[in-house]
Amino acid sequence: MNPPWPTTQRNHAGSSTVQFLCYALSAWVVLIALLRLTPIYLEHRAVVSILENVVTDYDASDDTTSLIKQKLSTGWAVNGVDQVDVDAVGITRRRSETQHRSAATASAPIV
Repeated sequence: MNPPWPTTQRNHAGSSTVQFLCYALSAWVVLIALLRLTPIYLEHRAVVSILENVVTDYDASDDTTSLIKQKLSTGWAVNGVDQVDVDAVGITRRRSETQHRSAATASAPIV
């Protein structure tokens, strides 16, 4: 008598379901990671853009720390930046340029 199905098919029965569950779980983990990291990345790009604009608009004749902090705080308010405080941005003046650096870090739980 012939068996109802060949032995090769019987040994592999159900493997497609397990593969599908592994793919679905992997896709879910990647999706959750992207949803958690995208806002942090977008806010970082906004901070970099604000700092570049402040450096570009820098006028050496009107050189006050309070004016630069005011420009930064205006940029923070317009772009809705809440991960980095204006006071966490350091201002370094040199003869040829002004540099801004941020000492803050943004973090969020992935899971």
